[in-house]
Amino acid sequence: MASLPEALAIAQWHYQQGRWNAAVEICQQILAQQADQPGALELLGQIRTQYAELEQAIAQWQQHLGKGKDAEVLNQMGLIRRQQEQVDRAIACYQQAIHLQPGFAEAHCNLANVLRSQGRLEEAIRHYQAAIAADATATEARNNLGNVLKHLGRWQEAVAQYQAAIEHQPSFPDAHNNLGVVLHEQGEFEAAIDCYQQALHLNPTYPDAHVNLGLLKLLLGDLSTGFREYEWRWQRRDIAPHTFAQPRWDGSELQGKAILIHAEQGFGDTIQFLRYVPLLVQRGGRVLVECDQRMQRLLAPVQGIEQLVLKHEPLPLFDCHTSLLSLPHQFETTLDTIPPPIALTPPPLKAGLPGIAARLKVGLAWAGNPINPIDARRSIPLNELQPLLSLSEVGFYSLQTGDRAADLVPFLSASVYDLSPFLQDFAETAAAIAALDLIIT
Repeated sequence: MASLPEALAIAQWHYQQGRWNAAVEICQQILAQQADQPGALELLGQIRTQYAELEQAIAQWQQHLGKGKDAEVLNQMGLIRRQQEQVDRAIACYQQAIHLQPGFAEAHCNLANVLRSQGRLEEAIRHYQAAIAADATATEARNNLGNVLKHLGRWQEAVAQYQAAIEHQPSFPDAHNNLGVVLHEQGEFEAAIDCYQQALHLNPTYPDAHVNLGLLKLLLGDLSTGFREYEWRWQRRDIAPHTFAQPRWDGSELQGKAILIHAEQGFGDTIQFLRYVPLLVQRGGRVLVECDQRMQRLLAPVQGIEQLVLKHEPLPLFDCHTSLLSLPHQFETTLDTIPPPIALTPPPLKAGLPGIAARLKVGLAWAGNPINPIDARRSIPLNELQPLLSLSEVGFYSLQTGDRAADLVPFLSASVYDLSPFLQDFAETAAAIAALDLIIT
């Protein structure tokens, strides 16, 4: 578990996002360690008070049942149940409302939203379509249907829904932004930029549109604009920013000050953006780097890092902080000023690779993080590589870890080897990679 202040900050963030059950669970964990922790007690009290108010609201709505507007009442009760994270009861309320009033567009849309959050996408599609059939101007339903279709890779259908939403409501920034995302994915970059800029014209403080515009600008080589826009990620609802008493680094000379660099996002980002450590040292900084325990041995020899700080462990004293992925913006990076990558020196393999020494040695990794929203486009079924795995003159070595490592079992042979039992951290993975001739990922 994180330190108590960090855990409380996470609980408060969940509360602000409406994830009350998650906030309650974290508060209870905090109080199990420190029964009189004032922040956790206060937050838990607030949540319980609001839960009680919502139950009172349910009771008040129930008094209206049987008075001629039962479908509307049940729809409102569904909204409250969802706010309480009582998903099954919310679904039941919406279904009852639709049973009483089959053409109730709002109830169909609300039910679809819940089904989508549960991963029941085909059911969600049907109810979004029912909402649109009942009300062709239901722009929220069209936009959300577009999002589901986008997630499923049904690009043209998604585009049609976003365009229809914009036609009915030209001032709908979400639809402009989401249309931009699909056009971006399809390589229509200028059209995507126009969509993002239109979304920002309608809502200048729209974080998602800023971030999406930034990512596209980075892709096109405009690093200055791209990294500036990417700083808007901290305003997004799905990202909990680090909160410290110490100030965020403003880019000035450090003059012997200790700066904490906290990791965010993926392991690959940590490796890529540590290239800014030497620049921080040049500014006079004493660089402390927060990292996952699995990266500790790999990063320990990196020059310029004074101390590695493991995530969820007590922090040392420091004067200021920043995020790894904010460093390119803070150093005003352009294509001409990208720092060189850091040198990583993996330890030697504990034992040699199995197999015939003279054969070409090829490492394989076929799957990324399964919870990534675009995992379907980043990972492949291993059986698609079966023609390669049948090449007896090549030795294949799996670098895949986690649940997907088990995909290899049917393919193990005298030329296909599973290294996952030996890859307990990134130092061991790097050592294995250094011993291979080629990596396919």
